[in-house]
Amino acid sequence: LEFCVEDSTGVEVVFENQRVVFSCRNADGVEFYNEINLYARINSKDSREKRSDRSITCFMRKWKEKVAWPRITKENIKVCAAPGSWDQPQRVCCPQAAPHAVACTSLPGQHLITAIAEQMFGFKTTSWELGRQRSVIELDTPSVTAEQMGALERSVNEKIRERVPVVVRELAADDPEIETVRSRGLPDDHAGPVRVVDIEGVDSNMCCGTHVSNLSDLQVIKLLGTEKGKKNKTNLVFLAGNRVLKSIEQSHSTEKALTSLLKNGPGEHVEAVKRLQSSVKKADWDFCSFLKCFFTRPYRKEGDSEFMNIIANEIGTEEALLFLTVGDEREAGLFLLAGPVDAVEHLGPRVAELLGGKGAGKRGRFQGKAAKMSRRGEVEALLQEFISHRSPEA
Repeated sequence: LEFCVEDSTGVEVVFENQRVVFSCRNADGVEFYNEINLYARINSKDSREKRSDRSITCFMRKWKEKVAWPRITKENIKVCAAPGSWDQPQRVCCPQAAPHAVACTSLPGQHLITAIAEQMFGFKTTSWELGRQRSVIELDTPSVTAEQMGALERSVNEKIRERVPVVVRELAADDPEIETVRSRGLPDDHAGPVRVVDIEGVDSNMCCGTHVSNLSDLQVIKLLGTEKGKKNKTNLVFLAGNRVLKSIEQSHSTEKALTSLLKNGPGEHVEAVKRLQSSVKKADWDFCSFLKCFFTRPYRKEGDSEFMNIIANEIGTEEALLFLTVGDEREAGLFLLAGPVDAVEHLGPRVAELLGGKGAGKRGRFQGKAAKMSRRGEVEALLQEFISHRSPEA
């Protein structure tokens, strides 16, 4: 037995002689409980469970090793997990639980896709996974084209619309019909009848899992796309039943949110995001270019007084001495000296004199016009000398 437990907490499996009890809490804190009464007695002391990232697999050792079970459960019911809270364990079997059965413990969607994919294109299924959010079928082919996937989706949904019956039968182990049933073969120690699931006119296969009685119960199947699988294999991702409806609901909510944020229609979302990405990339490039320019060469030709004051405000000059210039590197321009008040009052007039200009200042800032921008190097030397000789208190 396998249970989907992705994002679940408090997972617990209890093995008893003739039943398995499973319980957990989902990501929202809702309790799930599942009591499965078994067809035959098991060795509860030698049965184990194994947890993986998305599921927990229960390995049950039969009490009589050489006796095969024609089915797992005692009664012909859909066993499922449903939310609830009880003082004493109870078994859940009700119509409201059917969506959980279809999504988590039954295989008809996978069986249908597997059968049609092999009939139409010869793609054999080598493995599959029924996840909490989506399901995956591993196909024995290096690739699946968009045209093939579209044709496959149309075909499986056509079978659903045709309301094809699904019948579960038990055949004797020596029945010649077993040779025509799709399977991986029977164990060497098999004894007793064999459980066969028939999708009328589509597929017959050996399976002990839970199934719907009619393909129409699946409602719809949506193939989401393919992913690269193991060597020379392709993973086909799909949704079935209520999961398709939930996916549409989530997509619509996301679409509404993007429409509000981007201020355009759904058909323009992609282009709007591309423009935003381009703008952010350009802004990052401009900012990096500015930082490189600013810290290696303390002037900017196209700047102005406002630009220099913005830089001074962002950097902060309470403890740092900052000298900025804008304008032509060799001719006239503007300058700003910012820093501790006493240092600026002492150095400001001398900086203006070296640059052949005039200026004024207050509260730790001295700015003005410079006629000889080529003498910036002399100003830098003056500032370096002042910094090296000033006392710690200054």
